[in-house]
Amino acid sequence: MNNHRKAFYGWWLAIAAGVALCLGGPPILVFSFPVFLKAFTKEFHASRSAISLAFSLHNVVAAVGAPLIGRLVDRIGSRRIIILGTILLASLLIGNRFMTVNVLGIYIFNMLGALTGVGSGPIPYSTIISKW
Repeated sequence: MNNHRKAFYGWWLAIAAGVALCLGGPPILVFSFPVFLKAFTKEFHASRSAISLAFSLHNVVAAVGAPLIGRLVDRIGSRRIIILGTILLASLLIGNRFMTVNVLGIYIFNMLGALTGVGSGPIPYSTIISKW
């Protein structure tokens, strides 16, 4: 007799969601921000408080955008939101190349990153896991 059982499909979903969350917007924009804070102050010729405001703006926009993204997930589905959020996040990161040396640029980048990060973050993935 063959005692090899296939892995439960839900575990594959959980693993894929975990990997995607590690490569999505929140780890890139949130967890790496303190690492680059000193470099940002030098590059943008600004104080730490001025640069830290970008992180605060990111958090406020993410908090305001989370219910909106959650509602969109309920209406049009997690898959579409994840794909759209990932494409927008990739576009934002590629477009980062064209950001000027201006503090306003980092503010706008972080606010847009918050919206794209919420779209490719825990909300749609947790919905997929909980519905499975």
